[in-house]
This record gives sequence, C-alpha cells and structure tokens, in this order.
Amino acid sequence: MIPPEGGAMGLEDRDYYREDYAKKNGMRYNGRNATYSKASRRQAVEEPIRNSGHEFSFLAKLVITLCVLLGSALAYRYLR
Repeated sequence: MIPPEGGAMGLEDRDYYREDYAKKNGMRYNGRNATYSKASRRQAVEEPIRNSGHEFSFLAKLVITLCVLLGSALAYRYLR
C-alpha cells in the first residue's frame, strides 16, 4: 500500500500495515487494544472445512433412514 501524497497516514493505513506485519510473522493484530498476539492453529484457518460436510451427512442419514423404512415396509407387505 502506498501512503497518500504528503506523507500523511490515517489510522486505517496504520492498522493495515500492522495487520500485514502481524500476518507475515504468524501473529494477529488487535486494533482496538493495539496489541499483537500469537495466532493459534484454530484461528489461523480462514474457513472451517467441516461446515459443508455437516449438511451432507444429515441429508445422507435422512435418505438412508427413509430407504430402510421403505424397504422394511415393502418386505413386510410382500413376505407375509
């Protein structure tokens, strides 16, 4: 990021440089307290990977349950 003409740097620019520095060094920058903290492994991941799989597993369980119920109802009817 290039500072504005005249060299005046605003608060947003300052925080950007501090966040960039923290990211390059494996830390996090808290602009509210102006502190650096070491990022844990869980915080370093940008998007949780498991969220999309949770919905699929629910639907898969629902489909399997319906197939078992339908199969048992058909078996009961035709095998009596």
